[in-house]
Parts: sequence; structure tokens; C-alpha cells
Amino acid sequence: MTSDLYQAIGERIRRARESVGVSQLDLARKIGYSSSATISHFESGERKISIVDLQQIAQILGLPTDYFFQDESQFQELGGIHLRALAVRPTAREPVLAFLVFAQKHSRKLEQIPQGIEKLRPSRAAESILSYLKIEEPPVSPRDVAIKLGVPVFEWEFPDEISGIFVNSQDQFCIGVNEAHPRVRQRFSTAHEIGHLVFDRTRNLCVDFTQPSATADLEKLQDAKAAARANQFAADLLMPASWLRQDAKKYGTGDLAFLAKRYEVSQQALWFRLLTLKLVTEGEQLELF
Repeated sequence: MTSDLYQAIGERIRRARESVGVSQLDLARKIGYSSSATISHFESGERKISIVDLQQIAQILGLPTDYFFQDESQFQELGGIHLRALAVRPTAREPVLAFLVFAQKHSRKLEQIPQGIEKLRPSRAAESILSYLKIEEPPVSPRDVAIKLGVPVFEWEFPDEISGIFVNSQDQFCIGVNEAHPRVRQRFSTAHEIGHLVFDRTRNLCVDFTQPSATADLEKLQDAKAAARANQFAADLLMPASWLRQDAKKYGTGDLAFLAKRYEVSQQALWFRLLTLKLVTEGEQLELF
């Protein structure tokens, strides 16, 4: 194997290891080494990895061994998943496609969700889930919501233009969020992908972008209405109308930073939510940042 191939293998080991929360030291010990430096050298490509070690690592991380060798062209056969991700720029495809391979092994069957929830409006659906899971006050943890529904959430090294991905791999589900994005953005992205789980779980794949301009080609394949509905659901899940109305009455709306911290959302997201609920007006002078 060439040095470039070792580096590519090492990068995929690192990405998969971090996504399942295994430290370098833990992985080293599981395959019979005493130092985390061994894994560090594998991941950087500085040390050639043997087939035996790679097979053990693949088993521990829940991936097929050939995942670490595949090039982009080999990612095209993914068990029926429609690769809407191919609408992203060519240099961004590899991490997206790599996540889809990863998701096939780490997706899980849906454990529980209120019946008929997909027929409700986003606000009612979010309210139903919060009630179902007995969540009664902010902040709502969308990751915990997903996990309680049986759906794993992984942080992944996506290109900046991708905020999150929802995957249905043969009726097993998985959510990926951009590991580099700020925490409040990750929370909203996770809530958004739960929205796709609620309303669009018969789809194989939903790829969500940070900027509308990035979705110009994607909109030909993916219903833009679904993305708007998932956005509305995310706002309703993280900032329920009844909670915000109570807090606006109790605390007022002048201290946007306080309310944003209470709900663990961005001040901008909170501002638009308050505006939508008519708890503030556009003419009010509020410090957003």
C-alpha cells in the first residue's frame, strides 16, 4: 500500500473511532497494544497498519474491513440508499458517502414514537414527543430525544456547508451532525433531523445544508417543503410556544441572552421564534449578539 493509501485508511479510522466515542488508548488496548501512540501513528499514516490489526479495528468499530479501502466510486452501491448527497460539490462527497457506509452498520430500529405523529402539524408533533418523553422544561436535549426514540446521533467531519444528515438504511435510522459547528447549531441540526424522522422516515436520505444556495441542485430531488417542515418542528421542539409565552410573561423579552441561554439556542433563533409567536415586534430594539 502506498503512503497516500495509509493516510486515507488512517483518516477513516480516526473519523469512525471518534464518531463512536472510542479513545485512541481504548482502541489500542482492544487490539493488543499498550500505548495510544500506536493508533495515533495509524491514523496519521506514519505507521503501516497490518491487515490483522485493520480487521480487528473494523470489528470493534462495527464496520466492514473493505470500508477502509474503498474509493468514492465504490461507495455508489449502498443498499438502496438514494445518493442525494451527490449534489454536494465533488470535494465534499467523500465524507458524506463515508458517513452513509458508517450509518449502514450503526443505524438502529426505531424503538418508540407516538402513533400517527406524522399526520400532525409540526407544533403538535413536537408537543406530542415532549409529552411522550415527559420533558416539561427547557433546555430540551435533542440528542437525548433521538436516543430515547432509539435513533443514534453521531458527530461527523462533514464539509461546512452540510449541517446534518438523516439516514434510513432498510428501516434502521441514524442521524449525523457536523462536528465542527457550534453546539447551538448542532442542537438545532439534530432537532431538524428528528423532524425528518417524524415526517419523512420513509425516505432513505435527507441531506441538510447551512445555506439555501447550496441546495439549488438538491431541490430537484428533495422536497423543499420537507426541509421547511423539519425546521418548524425543530423550533417547536427546542422552543415550545407555551413555554416561551410563560417565560416571556415571567422574565420579559428584553434580556435575549438570558432566554437564549435558558433554551440553549442561538439568540438569532430565539429572536425569530419570539417574532413568529408575536411576543416581540420587528421595531423593538433588542441586542442580538
